[in-house]
Amino acid sequence: MKRPATASILSVAVVTLACAPSFAQSGAVQHVLDVGGAPTTPAPAESSPSIDLLLKRQARPPLGRSSHERRETRAQLTISLVSVDRITYDTGDPIGFEAVVENVGTKPVAIPWSPDFVGVAEEAAASPSLRLGSLFLAVHRAGAVDRIDWLAPQTLVGASEVPNSLVQLMPGEKALMRARNYWRPGEDALKEILAATQATGHVEVYAVLSLNEEGLLVKSKNSLDVSVRLILR
Repeated sequence: MKRPATASILSVAVVTLACAPSFAQSGAVQHVLDVGGAPTTPAPAESSPSIDLLLKRQARPPLGRSSHERRETRAQLTISLVSVDRITYDTGDPIGFEAVVENVGTKPVAIPWSPDFVGVAEEAAASPSLRLGSLFLAVHRAGAVDRIDWLAPQTLVGASEVPNSLVQLMPGEKALMRARNYWRPGEDALKEILAATQATGHVEVYAVLSLNEEGLLVKSKNSLDVSVRLILR
């Protein structure tokens, strides 16, 4: 919905109320991905057939709400939200976070491990080994199953033809993933956030990993409680 030109701009500030356990206490990991430090290929001035092909399969958060998330509890992956790097932010600011993914099943799981959408598209857009996924944060009312909103996802891609772009997470292994999301809630989400804050003083933030080819949507059982202020300016 397009807002009228005279509408006030709403900013959101978030204050952490409860901290996640320190990562040193979360156990050893076998793989580490720092999305912000990973190299990426600049987007070309014009699109290409390879990029167009990959865009058709591009990772995005599933459209389902709580019922979809409940169905995915049988997945052989689990994810835990370890930390967020900000105690306050305005709408549109990046929010850095760490999450640990663990294979609790009996088979390896291929996880896309690169944010280099263009680079992987140029090398392996039509590859049968191509994997797409996304990592993001979901926001819920305190104690509620239904989410209010989720942050803009970090797309992840990988293929066997592109070195270091896929990780085979073996049974029992853990992977630490660091990423940044941008929260640009729409008008309806802002209304829900305001109502939730007025009711309880805070909302809950969860980590979510989506893997397209595996049809998995895995949400952390733990969350961070954050306090939200809506500021008119």
